[in-house]
Amino acid sequence: MDKTDDSIIVGLCDPAVVKFDKNGYPLWTRDTNEPVNGVDSIAVNSNGDILVAGTKEDSWDLYWEIMDRNGNYLYSITRPHAGWYPAPTGTFDNAGNVFIARGSTVEKLTPDLHSVWNITVTNCDMEILSLNVDSNNNLLVHGKTRIGGSGSNSYTGKYNGTNGDLIWERIYDSGYMDGAGFSTSLIVDHADNVFVAGTTDYETGNLDKAGFLS
Repeated sequence: MDKTDDSIIVGLCDPAVVKFDKNGYPLWTRDTNEPVNGVDSIAVNSNGDILVAGTKEDSWDLYWEIMDRNGNYLYSITRPHAGWYPAPTGTFDNAGNVFIARGSTVEKLTPDLHSVWNITVTNCDMEILSLNVDSNNNLLVHGKTRIGGSGSNSYTGKYNGTNGDLIWERIYDSGYMDGAGFSTSLIVDHADNVFVAGTTDYETGNLDKAGFLS
């Protein structure tokens, strides 16, 4: 949802981005600039620009595109497909910069998608599934990792949005989780508390701004 309460949805079987006004009336429908297998994630910034992520139809390379609030193409970036990755994801910070994730790598990009830095979140089979930012433009990363055992554990980390330095990270040992059905998400409230949800021994989790479960 953008700042005018218009809603934006994406398609999978017939990839498209659709914008509705706050009363549910369709405003426009757009295809991505390059053919994709499906749109896997979407984010909107304060200007109404839209970041969509998916995989390219011809190569399965990872693809991110920014459209303006009217659905016009602005910028895109591609990263090579290397083995199996979870669906690509991305988000904006409050200054319009972009963070994208693929596998265990997070990359910061300028508003016109030039690379600033990239970091590896862990080196133990990390799969990043969700990104968000807090009010200070720090980056929140959520996913699953096999640190500490053969089963999958829930991972949440907070990183300095300027330079990518780690602020805190929390790993919750949930026992074995079936990766085939695993899904997760992360949101941040106005007080910078973090909420995460997924398939773990915890049905949901609320982390305060210091990363402690409450």
